[in-house]
Amino acid sequence: MSTAQGLPAPVLDASAAQPSFSAQAQARFARHGARLSQLLAVLYGQRDDFQPWLSGFLAQLADIERARSGDLRELDERRMGAPDWLARGSGVAYSCYVDRFAGTLPAIRERLGHLRELGVQLLHLLPFLKMREGANDGGFAVSDFAEVQDGLGSISDLAELGAALRGHGISLMADVVLNHVADDHPWAKAAMLGDEARQGYFLTFGDRSEVEAIEAHLDQVFPDQAPGNFTWNPALKRWVWTTFFEYQWDLNYQNPEVFAEMALAMVRLANLGVEVLRVDSAPYIWKRIGTDCKNQPEVHVILKALRVILDIVAPATRMNAEAIVEREEILRYFGDGLPECSLAYNAALMAATWASLARASASMVRQTALATPQLPAGCAWVNYVRCHDDIIWNVLRRDIETRGQDYVQLIGAVTDVLHGSAAATQSRGVPSQRHDPLHGTSGMTAELVGLRAGDEASLRRYALVYGVAFAMPGIPLIYMGDEFGQGNAAVTPGQEADDTRWLHRPEFDQAAMAQRHVPGSTPQRVFSLMQWFRQMRQRLRDNDSGQGAEVIAGLSDALFGLRRGPCRVLFNFSESEQSVELPAGRWKLYAPWQSQPRIVSDGLRLPEHGQAWLLPEPAL
Repeated sequence: MSTAQGLPAPVLDASAAQPSFSAQAQARFARHGARLSQLLAVLYGQRDDFQPWLSGFLAQLADIERARSGDLRELDERRMGAPDWLARGSGVAYSCYVDRFAGTLPAIRERLGHLRELGVQLLHLLPFLKMREGANDGGFAVSDFAEVQDGLGSISDLAELGAALRGHGISLMADVVLNHVADDHPWAKAAMLGDEARQGYFLTFGDRSEVEAIEAHLDQVFPDQAPGNFTWNPALKRWVWTTFFEYQWDLNYQNPEVFAEMALAMVRLANLGVEVLRVDSAPYIWKRIGTDCKNQPEVHVILKALRVILDIVAPATRMNAEAIVEREEILRYFGDGLPECSLAYNAALMAATWASLARASASMVRQTALATPQLPAGCAWVNYVRCHDDIIWNVLRRDIETRGQDYVQLIGAVTDVLHGSAAATQSRGVPSQRHDPLHGTSGMTAELVGLRAGDEASLRRYALVYGVAFAMPGIPLIYMGDEFGQGNAAVTPGQEADDTRWLHRPEFDQAAMAQRHVPGSTPQRVFSLMQWFRQMRQRLRDNDSGQGAEVIAGLSDALFGLRRGPCRVLFNFSESEQSVELPAGRWKLYAPWQSQPRIVSDGLRLPEHGQAWLLPEPAL
């Protein structure tokens, strides 16, 4: 017997002890509990110990739910009455490292005025949980999901920060690294000491030939710094599956105890006031030998189950999918019949915007926008220009090859520009993998557009890439420092070669912050640009009635245009002035101060890398 979603019939033994949720959560469990048991049965129902494991897991969930604070329970009630709260928010997202941005969790509260000036509604704090000593992949090698990293604060500091942010209408987002833990995590340490139960938390192999057979189907995330997907461990005398770095041990989700541990870690963070859980490395969490071990069907069963758990225990909480894969795969992370994540990164739009800028042609971003669908109710894209990671070009491969173009040739030309190899380029990016410039590109926005103080052309390029992110439907994200035009971090010798993403980890520029209102300074011009975009985004949203965006057809190769309800937004990706016919009617022309478009007798003139935002004027 199956449900409409293809799930097995409910399997929770009616004779088993029922979990003792609070009265509010008990009602939610009555609505969602059967679905949760169905989803978990897909993964683990074939096991003889499934029923007792499920009962024990639900009892642990109930214990955590009863500890949820009163103010978070009130938030749960409000959010259940407005399930699309995240997608319909009017603000922007902001992403930063705690230590680089403010130093500690408590010190972030001193930056609240700055965040409010930017209109931030969602604050993403990059990894701050206890991390591996030494190399730790920027904190993504987690040593303990229940402790904050030494020097950044404490768990109580995290809860206090979450409450302070809520008081200012800002939701806190934090990472839950689903795929792996650090090799100094207690589970890994116990495994190396011979604990068989903990050894079952990981994927290990004794036969090198078996490892080689699996490896033949896998991609490499960091081919320069961490080639291969397996690491020999002398203590275990076995090969450990390590998709990312050799010190990050992949978890074995075929073991239900792993699922339980990670689910409990998530709801504990939700109880501390984390309102959005960024599920890092989600595509990799389920392994199927003989495949590339990405985006397997069980990944989505796990995410659906995690979403149901949140609906029961912490319904004010949502998930954001960190899935930097091709668009067709990303769409699945929003759910297909049953919900999963409410947010996902529009990686293809980001990469296509940079490719279009490098090629002085809007064709790539136009085609990507045409292929970007409207999402399910309550869901939204995160539209970003730069982030803590490199630009991964492979997200564009399928689109490029579907159009009959040569991926290597096209992206090779793009990276020549962005890495400063092409003639007359202003870009100062670097390849993320030295042996393969097509793998990815690292660099802050200012470096990639060649931003220079007093240079109007570079400011127009800066405005262009951010304008697209704000004009498209979704939540625009500002990466720390981009609101001032901050450049790459200063790195120690060898640090960049070890991991070029260190370039994206500059110390927050307090001198630039002090200049953000000094007329004519670069920090002021960029900061005011971000504020202007936020205001214009709200005007678009006020006019489009939730209908999303339509790509304007018939424009020249240089131009990218969007129709948002009655509004129009036009971008010139070329290095020369472009003319475009204005639609009939009376229009109010808005533009960033750098852009300076002109309405003339035969239409609209857009300067090099210029843009225009057109809103209809009321009829007289």
